[in-house]
Amino acid sequence: KEKIDKENIQILIPIHKHEIEILSNEKEEGDNSGLHIIISNPDTIKETNDKYLFALKLKQAGICTPGTYTIDDLFSMKDSLTGKYLVKPVNGVSSRDIEMFTSFSDLLKIANSKKNKQDYIVQQFIQGTEFTVDVFVKNKKSYAIVPRIREEVRDGLCYKAATIRNEIFVDCIQQILLLFDFYGPINIQ
Repeated sequence: KEKIDKENIQILIPIHKHEIEILSNEKEEGDNSGLHIIISNPDTIKETNDKYLFALKLKQAGICTPGTYTIDDLFSMKDSLTGKYLVKPVNGVSSRDIEMFTSFSDLLKIANSKKNKQDYIVQQFIQGTEFTVDVFVKNKKSYAIVPRIREEVRDGLCYKAATIRNEIFVDCIQQILLLFDFYGPINIQ
């Protein structure tokens, strides 16, 4: 607050996931004090930062997503598991604490190593090129949609990318924007 007042900062655009969660709760207070925080509301932040809730909402809307399950879901599917799967924190960031498995016995080992299984999800592993789409949104309207290939990634952070022109990504993002009350910059991987 002191730095904001001292530097006469009028607009704040948070970019890190942990900043976003904190500042979305302060948006109304900031707006009342003259600081405009460009960020989605707390409900939108919660629903989109939770990988399970986000995937579920996309699936319900008919948007293609990797299979996404709770660890308990997979125990009931043990006889039909094929392929590779990832266990990851439901609110993870930067590819931290992700483990891959290909068999039910591997899933059991991973699941037993987790203190709070409800803090993790399981997703089908999708082989291919990873893309991020940067978007700026206001009132469910996009003002920029920029797909990019993540060419060099270190510890889950992109260090080198190439923008591409891809109408499939743009159309998919337009569908996603209709599902949530986004405001400001977002990115979807």
